[in-house]
Amino acid sequence: MIAQPKRYIIDGKKLLAFYIPASKIKPIYFNVPSNTFIRMGSGDQRATEAEINAMFRDQSFGIKTEQFIPTSNFDMINSASLQSYRSYVKVYNSDRAYPELDDASFCNKIKFLNDNGEISYSCLLMFGKGEYVQQFVPTFALSYLEIPGIDVASAKQRYTYKLPEQDNIWESYLIIMRRLQTVVNVPFGKINHLGVAEHNTSMSDIVREALVNFCQHADFFSPLRSSIHVFLNRIEFLNAGRARILARMRLK
Repeated sequence: MIAQPKRYIIDGKKLLAFYIPASKIKPIYFNVPSNTFIRMGSGDQRATEAEINAMFRDQSFGIKTEQFIPTSNFDMINSASLQSYRSYVKVYNSDRAYPELDDASFCNKIKFLNDNGEISYSCLLMFGKGEYVQQFVPTFALSYLEIPGIDVASAKQRYTYKLPEQDNIWESYLIIMRRLQTVVNVPFGKINHLGVAEHNTSMSDIVREALVNFCQHADFFSPLRSSIHVFLNRIEFLNAGRARILARMRLK
């Protein structure tokens, strides 16, 4: 990390500016981790313990999920979840479907299963049976609430729908996506040559992309739960991972 100096002349006065690129390794501190500071507006403030721990997790999350779990095996996988995912990939990304492979070979192909028969944390989180997910990643959770108000304070009740606990990421994704598709506007497009209405699905596509990124960047090893709050006028994606607030999408 090298600072980049630059000199400016403004109103006849010399001004020196230094650009210091963000470090890829965080937190940065002197002596002990508690001496970590974060930028807030125009000043710095000492980072909280939770913020420091989040920085450490951000550095290790990708490495952690790629690790294979000792003593694990393919029986820890929810076969229905995996089959559902493979059917989805066959439709939307046929080049990566590998229909000639059985389930174990498919997982080995995408680096979810090693040659010793052990599954990775990514595989477990994505397709695992609930009891094994909770055993090895007890902090795993995805929260989804539909709140009948423009904020929590104005809502007449806490929520009208809450996502039931699911085994894994994929099962959660399927339900959340179906719920989100009912709350976004899908404007009428046009009538095609067959006389069939073609709807503008751009908003649904945006929501799907936001949800995929939300799941991809979530830190399921964090005690802070990744949450989606659907208000009457917007959707908020609150992430425990790298993007603390991934997105706020307006519905109206």
